[in-house]
Amino acid sequence: MIKKILMLGFVIVLLSGCASTENIYDRNTILPADRLVKKLESNRRKVKYFEGTGVLKINSAELVATSNFEVIVKKPDSIKISFYGPFGVDIAHVLIGKEEVKLYDVLQNNFYVSSKNNDFLYRLFKVNISFDELLNALIGSVDMTDRLLMEPDEYSAEGKYRLAYIDKLHAKKSIYFVDLKTLALTKYYIEKFNGEKLLEANYSDFSENNKLFLPNKIMLVNKTDSQTLEVDYRKIKLNSSQRNLKFSIPRSTNIIKLD
Repeated sequence: MIKKILMLGFVIVLLSGCASTENIYDRNTILPADRLVKKLESNRRKVKYFEGTGVLKINSAELVATSNFEVIVKKPDSIKISFYGPFGVDIAHVLIGKEEVKLYDVLQNNFYVSSKNNDFLYRLFKVNISFDELLNALIGSVDMTDRLLMEPDEYSAEGKYRLAYIDKLHAKKSIYFVDLKTLALTKYYIEKFNGEKLLEANYSDFSENNKLFLPNKIMLVNKTDSQTLEVDYRKIKLNSSQRNLKFSIPRSTNIIKLD
C-alpha cells in the first residue's frame, strides 16, 4: 500500500513537472514567426463578445471631442456605442453593422439610418476608418489573416518580437511589435520606404482577461490625414453573457434616412 502511495506521488510530481515545463516553454521560448502569427490571430479570434466602458477622444481637422462611452462588440458584424455626458446623461447611441448604421441622437430626438457604412462612420467620428478597422481598434487587435501563409521579410526577438512585411507594389512596410511573454500586440505601424509613417497604433496598460492580455489604452493615428482616435478603458468584460444590442426610441422621434 505504501509503495502504491509513493508511486502515485511520483506520478503526480512528474505530471506537475511536465505542466511546468510546458508553461516555461510558452512564456520563455522564442517562437518561430509562423507560430507567433498564428497565435496572434488565434487570440484575436477568441474575442467573440466584448464590453468596455471608458473615455473616447477624437482629434481631427473637423472634430476635437472627448466623451464618456460604452462599447459592445459582437462578432462578426455588430458594434454598439453609447455616448454619455456629465453625470451619465445620454447623448447618443449608435448601432453599426456591416450593412447598416443606426444612430439615435437623444438630445435632438432624431433617429438616423444609413446603408452607406463607411460614409456614416466618417460623419460620426470624422476619422477615415472602415467597419473592420474600427472593430479591431476597439478591442486592441489587428487582423493577421492575410499574414498566416506569409513569411515576414524581417523578424527578430530582441526585447520584444518585431515582424515586418514589405509591400513592394505600394512601396510601404507594415511593422508589428509583440510582447515576448504575454504575446500581446503592443505597437503597429505602416510606413513608406523612406520612413514616413502613414498609420500608427499603440496599445498599453494591459490586463489579463480569460487568459488573453487586452490593452486598456489604445491610440490609433492616421498620420496622412492627421487624425487620432484614442480609447482609455476603465472596465473591460470579455466573452460574458451577451446583452441585447437593439435600442428602442420614443414614438415622437424623427426618423431620417440618409441614403
